[in-house]
This record gives sequence, C-alpha cells and structure tokens, in this order.
Amino acid sequence: MRFSVVIPLYRSRDTLVRAIASVFAQTSPAHEVILVVDDGQDYRDFVADARVRLLSTGIVGSGAGNARNVGIRAATGDAIALLDADDAFHPARLAALAPLVKKYGAAFTGTRYIDDATGAELPNINFMFEAEFLSPLALALSGMHTHVHIAFDPVRCPALNDVSHAAQDSVFMMKLYDYVDAVGYTSAPLYDYYRSAGSFCTQQGSAQKFVDFIDDVLDPQSAAYAAVSKYNAFEALRLYLKCMRDAEIEVIANSERSFQEIMLARAKETLWQHIKG
Repeated sequence: MRFSVVIPLYRSRDTLVRAIASVFAQTSPAHEVILVVDDGQDYRDFVADARVRLLSTGIVGSGAGNARNVGIRAATGDAIALLDADDAFHPARLAALAPLVKKYGAAFTGTRYIDDATGAELPNINFMFEAEFLSPLALALSGMHTHVHIAFDPVRCPALNDVSHAAQDSVFMMKLYDYVDAVGYTSAPLYDYYRSAGSFCTQQGSAQKFVDFIDDVLDPQSAAYAAVSKYNAFEALRLYLKCMRDAEIEVIANSERSFQEIMLARAKETLWQHIKG
C-alpha cells in the first residue's frame, strides 16, 4: 500500500526534521510526504528528497484542519496517514497500518507520549483494547489526548476536516464512520506525541477554552452542532465530549488531580458501560 503522509506546517521549522526523518525511517517506505504550509514561511530547504512535496493553503493561520484538507486533496497514494509536524512515527507504523486500512478502510494505532524538553515518556491515559477494530466510542477513548493520526483510504473514506469549529480532530475521526463500519486498530504505541511547554494544552486558560468550544459543539442552536449532529457516530462524539467537558470543569475548580487522572476516572465511570454493553 502506497501511503501519502500529510503534515500541516505552522511555525514548524524546529521540529519538522524529526517528523520527516521518522517517515523516511519506515520499514515500509512511504509513497510521498506532503508538507502543507499554513504560516507563510519558506520551507523549501526541507524538500531535499524527491518524495517530499511542498504545498500551501495560501492563507496564514487557516488551521491544521484546512491544511490537512489541502494535502488530502493533492495526495496520489492509496492511503493517507496524518502526522503533525512536532510529532513522529515509530519505524513500524506504516507497515502495521497497511493491512488494517486495506481491511477496514481506516485504522488507528496506540500512542506514546513524550516530554519534548526531556525526552522522558509520559503517562498514557488512553484505554487499550485487544480488538482488531473499534467502535466510535472505543476509538475516542483509545486516543484521548490526540486524534489526528488516523490513517484511511481516501476512496473508501472521502472525508475532509470540518473547519467550521474547534473540535475538528475528534469530529473528523467520528466522520469516518459515515463510510466504514469499524476502524482497524492496534494498541501498539506507534505514534510519538511530543508534549511541549508551548502547546495549547499547557497554556494558562486552556481548560476554559476547551469547555467553551465543547459547549458550542453540543449546543443544539449552534452552527457547529448542525454540522456534526448529522454524522452516524454523533452520539459517541457527544458522550465523549461531555465527559471531557466535565473533566475540564473539575480542573478549573482547582482540583488537586490532573486532567489526565480526572478524565480517565470519569471515562471509566460514565463511558465504559456504553462500550461493555
């Protein structure tokens, strides 16, 4: 299977070498790497390999979802694998994804969380499943900190990011269930997510921002709700976002526990029954 790896770029020069190197280190080589510029900067010095293509959104700060859409539309491979410019693939990732994408149309792997400053591995709050495929809610729980790194067949799953709201990553993941019955899965941690001090999740006030955009998505009167409520997996998305919202509110209330601890506990209390049942 020929993978097109799509990487959106926004102030990404410091980490992009690592991301591209991880693609070239695959045991099953990628067909192409598509870099999509969304910050107006010059990234031509990163196009030293013939497999790297450089595109642009033509806008500054249009958002990662829009940049991914540009890359998805331009891809010439049999499958799309999404990668953020500050993250990396495990060398065996594409090889593990290929049979799952071929069988199910879309696939997801486990995640390894790494402190970008120290290189230390961080606690993993994701649920681990033994199944080879996942239902919508199980998929949400298997990637609770990031949902961007899903892989899919663009012919069987002609999905694009909905850029009208902030919950783009989670919604895109759920949108795939309009085209497939299940998403292939391996719990092996084959995607390296680097958490940095300057990321959105670590910024002061980020918890309230998460609550605000979740409220918008779940408000029946909002444009975001109108956009996402039509998807087959909307109920799973609603349950997941509500659990996340409640966890963030507890963080805002000065809980002594971290968001990760709270989210894991709440997910076990309120969401696990929907999967087990």
